[in-house]
Amino acid sequence: MDERLEKLEVRMKTVINSSCKKTSSETVVNKINNDAVHKFGIKTKIPPLVLPEFSGKYEEFSSFKVQYDDLITNNIQLSQSKKLYYLRSCLTHDARDLSSNFDNFEPLCEALITRYDNERLIVEIHVHNIMKFEKI
Repeated sequence: MDERLEKLEVRMKTVINSSCKKTSSETVVNKINNDAVHKFGIKTKIPPLVLPEFSGKYEEFSSFKVQYDDLITNNIQLSQSKKLYYLRSCLTHDARDLSSNFDNFEPLCEALITRYDNERLIVEIHVHNIMKFEKI
């Protein structure tokens, strides 16, 4: 009986040891894979994002607004003052002149939308540009 117990104990220790070795080797493989992914991520460099500019051309406002909203307005990590700073840095010409009247982000956004998101005027501009084409 004692001999059988000893054999069983030896078998149990062998199974436990092999299981521990397998787990430790899997851990090493996972660590190597994670390191490779991390290193690959470091090697992949993308250029910094350039914020879009808006000069005050009505026909360009929609595109500007979509890009700006995606990059800045919808970024919950940015404070309102940073959003205002970035918005002012994107505005040029007539749009910049409008921004000088506002000290807060939300009112400036509303003013830009009120002035430049005018679908009727945008359609008129497009029609006018089409009419300027030379006849073939």
